[in-house]
Amino acid sequence: MLASLGNGHDAGAASSAAGGDGSALPAARAAYRQWLGVHQPDPLYAWCRQHGIRFTRGRGYRKNDQAYVEQRNWLGVRRSVGYDRYNSQAAFQALQRLYPLLRLQLNFLRPVRKLVGKRRCGARVSKLYDAPRTPYQRLLESGILDDTARKRLDKELRAINPADLQRKIESSLRRLWDCTERKERRKVG
Repeated sequence: MLASLGNGHDAGAASSAAGGDGSALPAARAAYRQWLGVHQPDPLYAWCRQHGIRFTRGRGYRKNDQAYVEQRNWLGVRRSVGYDRYNSQAAFQALQRLYPLLRLQLNFLRPVRKLVGKRRCGARVSKLYDAPRTPYQRLLESGILDDTARKRLDKELRAINPADLQRKIESSLRRLWDCTERKERRKVG
């Protein structure tokens, strides 16, 4: 599991240079905090350090890792929010209202097909996918949830009204798009 610094500094390489014990140097930690725009202890960084996860830019010898990240960003963020620039506090608050709604929709209501294999016939490559399932269904099938977590997620799923959730998302998107610097009309949905 890797986390991206996003600023070109490789904390993993820095920690190896420091003695290889997996702890990041203060300079890398400061660069990460600067990238996040925070000057307080970061819970994500602390959790990753506690579990021995290094902050690196990407996997070694995998120069196209960023393409996968961008694909997931397009599915979860860019498709809904777009590529506009949001600089105001109002836009930040609109995003804070929108992301929990999108989380419910993406994790409980939107099925995703996973690539399970490829078959080559001459120059043609056929991709084989499994049956579409939501991330919630895949989590249940994995069997890693205990009863309390499963019951909590079941309760959360039963509380969702898909039509009402979509209306709330559209309303949040309209409020967000009112905060953009670009003032062209957009279609919701």
